[in-house]
Amino acid sequence: MKAFELHFQYSETDFNEFLWHYVVKGRGRRMMWWMVIAVLVLGFTFWWQGKMTPSVILTMGVALVFFTLMWRWFLFQTGKKNFKMNPQMQEKRRCQIHAKGFDMHGETFNALYVWSEVQRLAETPNLFLLYTSPMSQVK
Repeated sequence: MKAFELHFQYSETDFNEFLWHYVVKGRGRRMMWWMVIAVLVLGFTFWWQGKMTPSVILTMGVALVFFTLMWRWFLFQTGKKNFKMNPQMQEKRRCQIHAKGFDMHGETFNALYVWSEVQRLAETPNLFLLYTSPMSQVK
């Protein structure tokens, strides 16, 4: 394989797209399932006690939607703040891709990766994400 080089720079839009991918297909999906399970357990408790009424069902549904939207809003606000507060995320980067792996070079760092370190990959309409650990990504 002939080596080639990419030059790029993260934008806030790229970072938000990564967060969206994280929420919909990553660990964020687990959080949404835990919220649904909590509401179902609460609903089962009301049903078991014979206190299940349409207003209780409506209240639980509204609470689930409210907490899901609040959680997503908080996640994106935190992501926006993290992007702006970390200048290293805004550096121009150079990625050299070769047969053994890929090398990332920024203004303040160098990172060398071998292909065996890549645990999974994901593709969005605008990004190609390589996960080197369950919590990280390299674009």
